[in-house]
Amino acid sequence: MNWLSLFSGSIDKIVDSVGEAIDKNFTNDEEKLVLKNELAKIAAQAKLETENSVLKHEKEVTERWVSDNKNGSFLAKNVRPLSLVYLLFIISVLAFADGNIGEFVINPAYVVLFQTLAVTAFSAYFIARSVDKFGVNKKPQN
Repeated sequence: MNWLSLFSGSIDKIVDSVGEAIDKNFTNDEEKLVLKNELAKIAAQAKLETENSVLKHEKEVTERWVSDNKNGSFLAKNVRPLSLVYLLFIISVLAFADGNIGEFVINPAYVVLFQTLAVTAFSAYFIARSVDKFGVNKKPQN
């Protein structure tokens, strides 16, 4: 569940609650309809602003990655991969060394951690590949 769906769901619940309050407090059908339409416009605008905010954030992250890759510095280009390798190494060493004097048993907490890391890594890889494949980051050819 991403944070966009979290906000969208909240907006829909608020709209429904206000709509029910309008139904209870107004007797004129025309007034109800006008208020509900205005409320629907406000909800649609809030959803649009939330979606635009998400797109702006994603664009800024992409621009930062592109900037890092264009920079001539080894560290700027490789800080994320090196951090990932380091963390995976440390986690692996701890998982295999934790309480394994005698017989070898992996603590179930590490299994969940490795599952989460695997899902995240594979998802990020395939989503990035899909984005590249469909040309979102490609320059138009003249």
